[in-house]
Amino acid sequence: MPSAEAPPDRPSYKNIQWAELVELDLSLFDTPEGRQDLADQLKDAIHTSGFFVVKNFGIEEEKIENEFKICKELFELPLEEKLPFHFPERMAMGDIRGYRPIGSKLIGLEIRMPDSSLGELLGLIMSRKNFKKEHKDNVQFYNVPKHDGVHDMKHPAPLQDNIDEIQEFTKEINEKIVHKILTLVGLMLELPNPDILIKDHKSAQNVPSEDLLRLMRYNAIPVEDSDANNGLYAASHVDFGTLTCSFRQPVAGLQILYKDDVWRWVRPMNDGVVVNAGDWLAAVTGRWCRSGLHRVHAPPAEQIHLDRHAVIFFSRPNHDTIVQCVRDSPVLQKMGVKWNEEGIDEGLNSQDFMRDWIARLKRQQVKFALMEKVPEVHGR
Repeated sequence: MPSAEAPPDRPSYKNIQWAELVELDLSLFDTPEGRQDLADQLKDAIHTSGFFVVKNFGIEEEKIENEFKICKELFELPLEEKLPFHFPERMAMGDIRGYRPIGSKLIGLEIRMPDSSLGELLGLIMSRKNFKKEHKDNVQFYNVPKHDGVHDMKHPAPLQDNIDEIQEFTKEINEKIVHKILTLVGLMLELPNPDILIKDHKSAQNVPSEDLLRLMRYNAIPVEDSDANNGLYAASHVDFGTLTCSFRQPVAGLQILYKDDVWRWVRPMNDGVVVNAGDWLAAVTGRWCRSGLHRVHAPPAEQIHLDRHAVIFFSRPNHDTIVQCVRDSPVLQKMGVKWNEEGIDEGLNSQDFMRDWIARLKRQQVKFALMEKVPEVHGR
């Protein structure tokens, strides 16, 4: 295991710049006044940084603990028990179900990423000049898809033995967190029916979608290896879907591009879920909702020797969703906000939207690869 010793200039809890995120108490959601108050709190956060925290969301702590237990058991399995669930050719086509082993991607001056998760492509290109040398990444993850008759598959034993509990857990996240936040977005936009976005994010197992639960581990690595790329474990990127829900994470590492255009750390917490808006939600609001740009940094000096586990739910629209700018919003109409997705037509279903979204990223890859100087997308 790597040493806990670190250079004096390594980030420490003593000098970290923490992001001050809005905290939404969802226990207030059950009254009209409470919902409106929460919507007012959310408005600035989702418009400026795309990140916020939810608390008192109604999922039992025991269930969350069980998911982290499964996560740790999964990654303790021998590699040969996980590799049968790794499908690199399928991942290259955008189907990211299953296992992705550590060291699958080279991070550095030369960007090669045939199996990249959605949203990472542009981020790595934009960040490439931050890296001092090329090296393999230190992350492994497993994506559990929605059990909807389209994406069903077998899983390694720790998952397969608990698959009913996992599917129930993801259903609870969708209905107790995602649906409520979508209602708050509807209130923010002053829609006649503030629940209208929920219809595109049904939990029913007979409604296919690209929802997935990701179990992830960043393996602790020697300090000198993490310093080789300025301490970054994962380059800056946005998420494709609607909302991303990251459950409590005791080891610091997540950084977000804050509203002052400075990278700030997200404080570890035990009782909240960090939520960020994705590119689908940004697209259907004409980019009024901000798709949260984020990256993963090596932990601060006090935690550099620790593995970093994560349980993350990615909410994405149902397959039959027609992707278009939200109608009937006085807020967007007043600002003249319209469809604003270069190279992607309005009115596609969600699968075709995802296809064109990936194609746009690849075009941007070529564009930036031809530039002598890669533009910065963030401050420090």
